[in-house]
Amino acid sequence: MQHTTLVAGLVLAGALVAPARAQDIPTLDEIVVTATRIPQSRAEVLADVRVLDRAAIASAGQASLAELLQSQPGIEIISNGGPGQPGSLMLGGYSGSHTLVLLDGFRIGSATLGLTPLEQLVPAGFERVEVMRGAGSHLYGSDAMGGVLQLFSPRGEGAPRLHAAAGLGDFGTRRFDAGLGGSQENLSFSLDAGRLLSDGYDATNAKVPFGAHNPDKDGFRNDHVLLRAGIALAADHQLDLVGYHTRGWSDYDDSAGPHDTRSDTTEEVLGLTLRSRLSDTWDSLLRAGRTTDDARFDTSFGNTDYHTDQYQYAWQNDWRLGASRIQASLERLEQSVSGSVAYTTRDRDNTGLVLSGQTRQGDHALELTWRHDHNSQFDDRDTGALGYAWLGLPGWRFSARVASAFKAPSFNDLYYPNDGFAQGNPNLDPEQAFSRELALDGALGGGALRVACHDDRVTDLILWQFDAGPALFTPGNVNDARLTGCGISYAREVAGWKGRAGFDWQRARDDATGNDLPWRAPRRLTLAMERDFGDWELGGEMIAVDARYNDAANTERLSGYALVTLGAAYQLAPEWRIEGRLANALDRDYEQIRGYNTPERNLFVGIRYQPR
Repeated sequence: MQHTTLVAGLVLAGALVAPARAQDIPTLDEIVVTATRIPQSRAEVLADVRVLDRAAIASAGQASLAELLQSQPGIEIISNGGPGQPGSLMLGGYSGSHTLVLLDGFRIGSATLGLTPLEQLVPAGFERVEVMRGAGSHLYGSDAMGGVLQLFSPRGEGAPRLHAAAGLGDFGTRRFDAGLGGSQENLSFSLDAGRLLSDGYDATNAKVPFGAHNPDKDGFRNDHVLLRAGIALAADHQLDLVGYHTRGWSDYDDSAGPHDTRSDTTEEVLGLTLRSRLSDTWDSLLRAGRTTDDARFDTSFGNTDYHTDQYQYAWQNDWRLGASRIQASLERLEQSVSGSVAYTTRDRDNTGLVLSGQTRQGDHALELTWRHDHNSQFDDRDTGALGYAWLGLPGWRFSARVASAFKAPSFNDLYYPNDGFAQGNPNLDPEQAFSRELALDGALGGGALRVACHDDRVTDLILWQFDAGPALFTPGNVNDARLTGCGISYAREVAGWKGRAGFDWQRARDDATGNDLPWRAPRRLTLAMERDFGDWELGGEMIAVDARYNDAANTERLSGYALVTLGAAYQLAPEWRIEGRLANALDRDYEQIRGYNTPERNLFVGIRYQPR
């Protein structure tokens, strides 16, 4: 991206006084969950957590979860084409496989690929989304090297009410959602279901590797259902059930044709959570559930299918002792894989123990966490975090944190059988990271300011490369990397306008070569603004992304780009609302990955019924 784009963006940021929603202004009083596994205000936690509330999710229009997240400071997204194509969430320079994805505390995703298909997680229906940036293995174990993305289901409240939404957009996009929720005496429930369809556009172009371009439209369909039901067993005991099913069909290109290739992916969650207050100072949580990932690929070279089962159990206890908190958790994860691939090993299990403590003494706060994981595959692994905060100035906080993290190799990394092209390596070690962070949060000029910097050292990164001996692609622990960066964000409301501006600088470098890791933008700017005008609501956001490399050798450079999205809504009646969203309003031609297309300017218009 030309530096003039960033300069212009910074000038616009000064004029905007900032974000899309009041909830986007992150005060220290806002409640978050993912940072410590219990609801606490931002003032009580040291990790950086970004939140998308239900209003932002409901007005998403045609936007995917990834597109919603990329407008937030410090969150980078790349996608292999259009609707339903694989996407990756990169936090602080880490790859997508280094972000753990949870739904109401249950981990979801594929144990074969080691990824969660974000493109299949349609945001409609969720209550909120939290993204914790930075190492999280000390709380959640493997996969949380770069951070944690958690989706929360809504709890039904009040008299049962029906809500619905429908919309049409470019690329033949159609969206339909409906739900019912409420509570009565000691029962509560919330049910949401929907369908998203798109004729799509050509996912690839002639620059895609291996001649895989097929000049046709690559469509997408997704069906999803989210259920949450709860019962108050007694005054201090709440039992909740969550059920989630999402299935997506995506066309994609793997050759010049004429074969139409397609993926069919299903994610499911079924879980129970019992929350109990055992005394005035002791809270207990019991959780048990099963999540599944099914993926089938019909390709030009044959059909394959992969299946992951994850059985999860947890017992978490929290004690409040004056100005201090203590937490002890015991977890069990059992993973198994099946399908058309004959893995040499199909099962593994992990037992984790977490001990943590928080205390505040005057203007000083301290946070300490230790976790021990025993895994049937790689034996024992210890991680931890130590954080300190100084709150000597009213409304301000200076904090520092160090943490360690790891990611276990996937079943593909370890046990993929020799198919004449590739083979796994059962001798791999987990990837490891050590992170250092400094942050300043506070109120400035009537707004909320955050400045944060991090320095992460990553070792034993797993890389697949060609081995001339057996003439196969095999993985090895061959790479180390250093990930450094700083970000500043400011949110403020002035004269009815709500605004947010964020600027991020980062360097993600391969220690062996000194090269930048692919697809990481060294600079990134985000802006958003919104205002209500009676029955009208107008808003917009801009994302400016610097030039970055498409390959590890740093020979293919991707140009920078700036995207503008505009939104408008009109309240027809207290329960009826029309919404419109114009994405890529300036019709920019840009690439996130070489050879994969991105959407041109596109409009989506919808109508929503939401009783008050």
